[in-house]
Amino acid sequence: MRGTKEAKTHVRKCGLPMIRMHNTSTVSAQCLLAGGIHTEVVQMILGHASPEITRKVYGHLMKSSAADQVEMASKLITTYRREQSD
Repeated sequence: MRGTKEAKTHVRKCGLPMIRMHNTSTVSAQCLLAGGIHTEVVQMILGHASPEITRKVYGHLMKSSAADQVEMASKLITTYRREQSD
C-alpha cells in the first residue's frame, strides 16, 4: 500500500492524470509500442514470459502502430522521390 501512496503523490506533483495502478502496464505498453519499441523489448520491460504473450495482449495496439509506420514511410518515399523524366 505504501508504494501506491507514494505513486499518487508523485503523479500529483508531476501534474499528470491519476490512473489505477493496474492500468499502468497498459499505458506503458501503449506508449512503448506507439513509439516504435520492438515487441521483444516491451516484453522484457513488462515482464512477460515471451513476446507472443505481449502480442496476444497488445496486438490491437501494434496494428495501429504498424499502420502509422507504413503511412510515415509512404510519405517519406513520395516526398523524396526523384521526378520522373518522360
